[in-house]
Amino acid sequence: MQQGFAAFGWLIPWICLLLVLGGLGTGVAAGYRRRRAADCASLAVITSAIWAATAVTALAVLIVVLQPMGSAETAVNVVPFASLTALLSSSVEGSVALRNVMGNVLLFVPVGLCAGLLTQVVRQPRWAAVLGAATFSLALEAAQFLLPVGRAADVDDVILNAAGAAVGIAASVVIGRSIRVRVGPRPSSPS
Repeated sequence: MQQGFAAFGWLIPWICLLLVLGGLGTGVAAGYRRRRAADCASLAVITSAIWAATAVTALAVLIVVLQPMGSAETAVNVVPFASLTALLSSSVEGSVALRNVMGNVLLFVPVGLCAGLLTQVVRQPRWAAVLGAATFSLALEAAQFLLPVGRAADVDDVILNAAGAAVGIAASVVIGRSIRVRVGPRPSSPS
């Protein structure tokens, strides 16, 4: 973990700056669409909080996925389910395959959750959250291929990450329906 912070610690100030600017910009733009100053301020705060959670989640995923392992050699798999099939058929211990599958799925559940909440707050379609999470996963695999971290770039990881993001997005829909965040003036009560 310390190697990860040493390698990517310089990103933290830039991510914080992008969080603040992205959250405020998104909130202000959404507020102007509604033409209410109160909506704009409330939405900016909510959006900024979700952006912050998204950035922390993305940074944690970066640290986990790009932490150097072993040699600087890079392996590539572009055949869907090939490495999973090989892992399941040749693994002496079944827990290795289970850890690989569950690790890749669970790693992206928070990413999907944050992306899903963000698309709800700024009123974007859910496919934007799916596309964003899949693009992030694909970018991580490309980074594993390009950087000398000794990791395998694998299409199976992208598939499993997308499955985890889908679980997170589904959870964001349930959360969004159960906790309706009301932005704007409250209905007045009869006097």
